[in-house]
Amino acid sequence: MNKPYANGTVSLGLLLLGWALVWLGHAYVVPALLTPWLIGLADPAVHGLVSGLLVLPLLLRRVIDFRVALLAVLLGVLIDLDHAIAAGSFDFSAMLTLPGRPLGHSLLVATLVAAVVALALRGWDARYASGLPFYLFWVSLASHIARDGATPWAFPVAAPPIPAAVFFGVFVPLSFVHLLVGLAWRRSRQKNVAAPR
Repeated sequence: MNKPYANGTVSLGLLLLGWALVWLGHAYVVPALLTPWLIGLADPAVHGLVSGLLVLPLLLRRVIDFRVALLAVLLGVLIDLDHAIAAGSFDFSAMLTLPGRPLGHSLLVATLVAAVVALALRGWDARYASGLPFYLFWVSLASHIARDGATPWAFPVAAPPIPAAVFFGVFVPLSFVHLLVGLAWRRSRQKNVAAPR
């Protein structure tokens, strides 16, 4: 029996709501905050929402389980710990007044972290022996870097900041593609279960 959350319309509705919340948070809420500790709480929340929207369609379709989804979201938020390392402090004012994004905000670091974490999970489930966890972890980390427009993103090569339009131009279609992949995977799984043995 199909559960309500397996409905494609519900999944699409959640994506639309999520896109709107990410846009509001990114363009209006975080920039309007004046207190460092509020920014320090609100900005990671928006990053977590971005990562959550990238894994949600695959979680709802059971392509991945909750552990992998949660880990992807956590990676997309915890990358900001490099601010504390660079500032030598967990004080929000110190972290927000760095001259630029720390080196941890690079695709090279995202690739290394995603690879290490994905390799550590290979024993969780047969599904995770593939490259799917690595891809999701990398996308979650890369989405953080892109949303920040982080200047070290192409380290060791110097690169300009990533415009917000580029971030949204990739993030929205990619989360929609994940919805379609989840729908296709669920249909193929249902066919395999229904097929006579």
